[in-house]
Amino acid sequence: MAKRVQDMKRFGDVRPRFGEGTEYVKVEELEGKEFILKSFKLMTTQWGEAAVFTFEIDGEDKESLTFSSVLVAELKDIAVELPVIAMVKKTGRYWTFV
Repeated sequence: MAKRVQDMKRFGDVRPRFGEGTEYVKVEELEGKEFILKSFKLMTTQWGEAAVFTFEIDGEDKESLTFSSVLVAELKDIAVELPVIAMVKKTGRYWTFV
């Protein structure tokens, strides 16, 4: 039996979300700012591998999405060491953690 329209859930109520209630920050907004890098999730997209990393800055948990192959590789390399204090720096054309 088909559901009545008023009984159906809305798309926004069922779609997956990263860190419910967590503020999203662009990587470039983190340049030169110290933060605590807490965790990350890897995903494969049509544009390649990406990572959503969770961090704390000014006492608040936030998230950022990156497609940077350099940042993704660095996250994989330090996964067992998390949490760590980090900063993001642009070196030439690439973003890197320092």
